[in-house]
Amino acid sequence: MRILALVAFGCALVVGWGSAAAIERGPHPQQVGPDRAQLVWRGGDVKALRLIGPAGTTTHGIPPPDARGRVRVALTGLTPGTRYRYFIDAETGPIEGRFHTPPAPGTPFSFVAYGDSRTDHRVHAALAVRIAAADPDLVLHTGDLVTRGGRDAEWGEFFRAATPITRRAMLVPVLGNHDLDYGDPAPLLRHFALPDDRTYFAFTWGNVRFVGLDSEVAVTDGEGAPDAEQLEWLRGELKAARIDPRIAHVVAFVHKGPYSGHPSRSGNIGLRTHLPELRAAGLSLIVSGHDHYYERGVDAHGLPYLVLGGGGAPLYGTRGPGEREGFTAHVSRPIYSFGRFRVLPDRIEGCGVDLSGVPFDCFSLPAAPVAEHRP
Repeated sequence: MRILALVAFGCALVVGWGSAAAIERGPHPQQVGPDRAQLVWRGGDVKALRLIGPAGTTTHGIPPPDARGRVRVALTGLTPGTRYRYFIDAETGPIEGRFHTPPAPGTPFSFVAYGDSRTDHRVHAALAVRIAAADPDLVLHTGDLVTRGGRDAEWGEFFRAATPITRRAMLVPVLGNHDLDYGDPAPLLRHFALPDDRTYFAFTWGNVRFVGLDSEVAVTDGEGAPDAEQLEWLRGELKAARIDPRIAHVVAFVHKGPYSGHPSRSGNIGLRTHLPELRAAGLSLIVSGHDHYYERGVDAHGLPYLVLGGGGAPLYGTRGPGEREGFTAHVSRPIYSFGRFRVLPDRIEGCGVDLSGVPFDCFSLPAAPVAEHRP
């Protein structure tokens, strides 16, 4: 009953939930930068879009769908660190939403991360209400948005459950194994306008360089090790962040993470072999999904890691906290949850938050080598 009540509350939070039926899979903000953004959706008979910000109201026309079937409205001339509201005049009624632009480096901001929402849409919807209530500037998804990427109806279910999030913030996913359509990442790319329209990417928000990794397609083996091209790109991203005085933290997020507390899984061993190099180059934190529970720990090289796979898929048992080969799990719990983070100039403060909105594990992560090794 609590889950159903939360879902109803989430519907009430969203203006025009019912009227948005003509517009599919959105609208949701994508590629949000300090001075620009895109609003993305599929289908719908839309007359115009009005954007309200500190400079007043601007009206934008609606372009035809792009080659992937997405309607993408480009918004330019925006102001950093600002909350914008938008109103879409659709044939079936108005739709309202908002989003944040990234702040100047050093200005505190918040983000949320969660993943594996693919199975129980009621749980996902309830978590979405709690995430929206936290009012994050940005939301990351660690993959497995749906159970069968080739079944289009499941993407509709995902977006309906995630509406409280997508009407308040940019949601950026990485590719999970269940999001594929027989090995093809096209379903995810049809719905999200990821940077460079590819399955691994990076973007800057405040003083953080976020790096989205692909553990499913651009890999060398079935375990998710980055292929040569992706690895070289990642090295370049870390090198650039290391010499950029605006960047204090580099946060990677990926579906199949390097460490696992699952009783019969060993984690992404291929990625794990590269972590000493990546940590030394400035990687501050790695966040993953795939295992359906919450886990927080640190590896032998001092790299903090989080497993955030409690977004709605069936929960897995864990080996619990303790020392493992090459890493230590401080907390390991099978619980529906998400990670809530506050980024400060010298540290990232975070909490694991459960389905009722109550934090159950809070921690602080200092700025890591990226700031220490600059020339």
